[in-house]
Amino acid sequence: GPRAAKYRADIYEAAATAAQKLGVSETQLTESIEQLTAEIRDLKKQLGGAGTTDAYSGRIDNNGESGDYLARRATLKAAARALNISLLDVPERIDAMLVEREKVQQQVAQLAEAGELDADTLIADAEMIGDAKVVIVEATGATPNLMRQLIDQIRKKTQPVAILFAAPQGDGKVLVVAGASRDLVEAGVHAGNWVRDVAQVLGGGGGGKPDMAQAGGKDATKLAEALVTARETLSEMLG
Repeated sequence: GPRAAKYRADIYEAAATAAQKLGVSETQLTESIEQLTAEIRDLKKQLGGAGTTDAYSGRIDNNGESGDYLARRATLKAAARALNISLLDVPERIDAMLVEREKVQQQVAQLAEAGELDADTLIADAEMIGDAKVVIVEATGATPNLMRQLIDQIRKKTQPVAILFAAPQGDGKVLVVAGASRDLVEAGVHAGNWVRDVAQVLGGGGGGKPDMAQAGGKDATKLAEALVTARETLSEMLG
């Protein structure tokens, strides 16, 4: 009947569309999905996370059915099983996976760039304001944990020191994390107020404790201005 004919047409379209999105033939659809799933999982592992989707390791089995429609349905069924979704949802899920892959690839690249930051190098390149070493750095793609770890490492290696990282995240947003050694906190430096003032320039806000704080902004185009503000604000705190 008409309903069966429409379903048949939908199967044809879904199989063709899914294969086209991945740039493969329909017979390669399931294998390509498995490869994409594995690639996303491996990328997430590089970010320190774990993949949430298990690749399907089975093979296409059409149970002896023959004919172009039955072959396409079997292919689509295997792909749907690999993704744990319904047959006609396969093209939409592939779109989402391709977007996710691109996003995670960008995050991995940013993290690799941020990973080049080194506490000893940052200390060597620090500027002096009075007797205090000052590290104010743009750290593209750095995670909050990485920035906090670097702050702790720097404070253990040298004092008095104040550190502020501004990390563009690739979506217009900027994370700001700052810390100060205990002697500077006792002298009036307040990391919470420091990041707050910097984040305001970036169209955001935040704050925290005197020795360690985090804030966020949403206008990365103001980053250069924000770094100038970071130096000015710290200079005022240091008197």
